[in-house]
Amino acid sequence: MPQLNKISLRDAFPGDRPHILLWNNPTELDLNELACRENAQRVSYRQNLLDRVPSQGRFLGLHRHLEKEIDSLRHICYDTDKIVVLLEDFDCLVTFLNTISNSPISLFWQQLLNLRQLESCLWILLPASLLPPDWPESRTQKI
Repeated sequence: MPQLNKISLRDAFPGDRPHILLWNNPTELDLNELACRENAQRVSYRQNLLDRVPSQGRFLGLHRHLEKEIDSLRHICYDTDKIVVLLEDFDCLVTFLNTISNSPISLFWQQLLNLRQLESCLWILLPASLLPPDWPESRTQKI
């Protein structure tokens, strides 16, 4: 994919805040190539969530504890020795928040937008249809 070669995740500014990489249908091969070239660690939000939640079969209530999800992003960026974190499967949280009544999705995007002082440059992989309307273009790249 020629457009993939034009992407530079390490040069994101500001580097201590989250950025969004819009990519509708990435393949494993493309993601591995990008991660290798950019010295990025691929992290699955879904797997990270499953690892953090006790397996007692309880209802998560993610919409009631968004600050924990924001903190988990901080920990993901802290727990790596890579320059860049490529966060995959984040669309499951965004889709969930979009579907519940009285959704705090706007508050969530605002908290994410204002998140600062991350240890690694965080790139959130999302399909273009889930891009928040107020997300700055300067912190977005599209493949």
